[in-house]
Amino acid sequence: MRLRDLIDGLSSLVRTGWMQRGVPPSLGETVAEHSFAAALIALELGLRLREKGVVVNPERAAAIAVAHDAPEAVVGDLPKWTAGKLGRRKEELELMAIDDIREIRLLDYSKSYIEMSGREAVLAKVAEVLATLWKAEKYQDMGISRVAEIRRSMEDSLMKLLSELRRRDPPLAEALEEALGELA
Repeated sequence: MRLRDLIDGLSSLVRTGWMQRGVPPSLGETVAEHSFAAALIALELGLRLREKGVVVNPERAAAIAVAHDAPEAVVGDLPKWTAGKLGRRKEELELMAIDDIREIRLLDYSKSYIEMSGREAVLAKVAEVLATLWKAEKYQDMGISRVAEIRRSMEDSLMKLLSELRRRDPPLAEALEEALGELA
């Protein structure tokens, strides 16, 4: 796979969850759009955290966020139900995809995301959840009510992430909650 093939694949792959909840494919967010939004959010949050004295690399967080779903160009965008049934196998499948297209160097950032290694990967995960939450809110504002389930799920995921972070890295959690409040 070449980089241009990866980009084309992610740019044309509409996220499955939206279509399953009635978002027309013509309005559906692609994996590339989602990854770009997550990267911008990760960069902004990282810059705000750094201003608060948190040791974090905003650019690395953004790179992880932009590449976090890159394996989907090979694996596809699996619905949440399928991913849940696969459990750890989904991550193993994505890691296999990364190994198969090793010539694309940016996939090392995808691997960091899958393995949740470091503050930057955590920040990318928070940004990914926030990007999905904001998109769900936009679709609801457009009158697509069936996305409410995704919105609730993302709100729950964000609370769970922050709760886990409070336990594992209290200074990061405190600064991140403050930064999220500033973005609200």
